[in-house]
Amino acid sequence: LSWYALLETPIAEPRRMTGADGRRWARADESELMTQLGEAPEVVAQRFARGDRAVVHVSNDELMAHLWVRSGTYEEDGALIRLGADERWFLDGFVDPRHRGKRLHPQLFEAATRDLAADGVRRIYSTAEFLNVSSIRAARTRGAIQRAAILAIGIGPYTLRRDGWADGPARWHAGRGRPELLIPPRT
Repeated sequence: LSWYALLETPIAEPRRMTGADGRRWARADESELMTQLGEAPEVVAQRFARGDRAVVHVSNDELMAHLWVRSGTYEEDGALIRLGADERWFLDGFVDPRHRGKRLHPQLFEAATRDLAADGVRRIYSTAEFLNVSSIRAARTRGAIQRAAILAIGIGPYTLRRDGWADGPARWHAGRGRPELLIPPRT
């Protein structure tokens, strides 16, 4: 059972990251850096191999925080999402517990959003489980708009999913595997 909010983060004014403030895109050859916060090496390798990118905050060769970004297709509990060329998905992020309270995560979101906007990205999506109140609050603080409430129930190879759209009727999907989630344009 999964119950989550589908969120859209507003696009900020385009601006390239310079790296001068410690925020930059990680390189695929920095697997060792990307495992400093506990991410398994094979997960890091798989993500870079499929084209995922990570915006990082690094100080003195120490990874303080990261935020992974995906293009193409994304699988969320109960859904397969195909992203357009001008869309991205914020996968997940993490801040080293020793550096929490420094607003690193919101700074990474803003830096990534601005840099992606400079690349022509127009929409950025993410999800947050409704029971994770702090994630919902953080998303709203950065201006994210809830586009839908998704409820997915998996039973063996089958999925029953309800997509409750904020600006349209709810839709039910049932089938084998993960039914595709089509994100309608905002009205």
